[in-house]
Parts: sequence; C-alpha cells; structure tokens
Amino acid sequence: RGRPVRPPLPTHAPIGFGTPEEAAALATAAAEAGFGRVKIRVGGDQDRDRARVGAVRRAVDRVTGAGTVVLAADANGGWDVATARAAVRWLADHGVAWLEQPTPPGDLAAMAAVRTDSPVPVWADESVRDAASVHAVADAGAADGVHLKLEKAGTVDALAAAVGAARSRGLHVGLGQMDCGRLGCATTAHLAAGLAVEVAELWGCAHLAHDVTDGLILHRGAVLLPDGAGLGVRVGVDPAALTPVGTAPAHPLSPPDRARTFPT
Repeated sequence: RGRPVRPPLPTHAPIGFGTPEEAAALATAAAEAGFGRVKIRVGGDQDRDRARVGAVRRAVDRVTGAGTVVLAADANGGWDVATARAAVRWLADHGVAWLEQPTPPGDLAAMAAVRTDSPVPVWADESVRDAASVHAVADAGAADGVHLKLEKAGTVDALAAAVGAARSRGLHVGLGQMDCGRLGCATTAHLAAGLAVEVAELWGCAHLAHDVTDGLILHRGAVLLPDGAGLGVRVGVDPAALTPVGTAPAHPLSPPDRARTFPT
C-alpha cells in the first residue's frame, strides 16, 4: 500500500490597504489563480474601505461567478464601536463571511457590543494568544471565532491548548502566521493539518522580497503537503552572505513590490 494522499490546505489571498482599483486588480489575479478565499484589510476610512470591499466582490464575481469566492475582512482593531457597528451592515451586503478584530484588542466589551447585533460573524485576532485569552473572549461574548498563531501562543502545546479551549466554547478556529517566510508557513501548514482547523492562513511569505527557504508549493489557492516526513521545505543559507549580529547589512533588502502575483 502507498502512503495516504494528504489533501491540499486551502488558504486565502491577502489584500492590503490601497485604492479600490488596486484591490480589484489583486482580487482578479487571486481568483484567476484559483484562490477560493480572499481576506481584505480594513479598519481605516470607512468610505474608502467600503469602496475597496465592493471592488473586490465585483472583481472575484466576474472571474468565478457570484458568491463563489469567500470574502473575509480584518480590521486589526482599527475601528471604534460606532464605526464597526455601521461597517458590519455593508460588509454583510457584500457577503463577507467574517470580520476579524473590529475594535482594539484591550477592550472585549467593545467587541462584544459590535457582535451583539452583527449580521457578520466576529472573530478575535489580536485579543487571543493562549487558552486563557480564548476563555476570556468567550466569557465576554465578544467573538464567534478566534484566529490563533503559533508565534503568539509560544509553543505547540500552548497553541493546541488554545485550539482546544476554543472548541470547548463553541468558537470557530482559524490558524495563521506572521510574514515568516516559507519555513514558518510550512510549520503552520502542518499544525493546521494536525489540529484540523477550519480556516488556515498559510501564505505569509507572499509579503517577503527575499526568502532563504524554498520547496513549499502553493497551487490553485492551496498549500500542498509533502508525502513524506518533514516540512517539505529546504533552507539554503550561504554562510558568506550572513550578517553578524549587531552590524548593518551591506546591501539592505528592498521592500516588496506593491503589486503582487499569485502562483497558479
């Protein structure tokens, strides 16, 4: 018998701040590349955010058909209660599946006030790090789901405990990562598979201009897991190119381009 084939893990295409036209161009590229989920950064000027979300919805619908691509929004704590409560109405009009961290993370009562009558499920992101903070969010009635990260939990055991706490409280569970390169993305992918989370954010390396790791494959909006042991990545570092700690690099890395293409 051969090894069981591990199904690919769907991830989403990230769309940061910019103009509605830029957001539409990125969304079109993502839909054409096979992504079934797009997450849009919001939390700034509400009129501009509304225009950007609308542009993304129209763009993906043109490529794949109405409602085929799932939209999510992440405010990163950028709104007050009144702004967030107004925003969930138009987010719902555009079919947004969930909104992450609409209000500042230090105020669970504010997020609970937004969630009370929100037509869009509210997820906690910056408000959760570990099992204790997950329980605090649940106790406050502040969220329908949580977006967890290994970097914030600190250890695999602590992350697993946070996932368990969320499930015990009836919360949806997502797992993501920072802009950590392919090595970090591969680690998160394996944790997402092992913990069987509902939603995984696995392509943080899209923001990196340079990556010392290769081998992780993104195809049609999903990360392919390796058939054998290991993370399925290769780290290639030239010792001569390393910069000693405490010194400035001779050739600083350039920032990533604003425009982005997505692997197909």
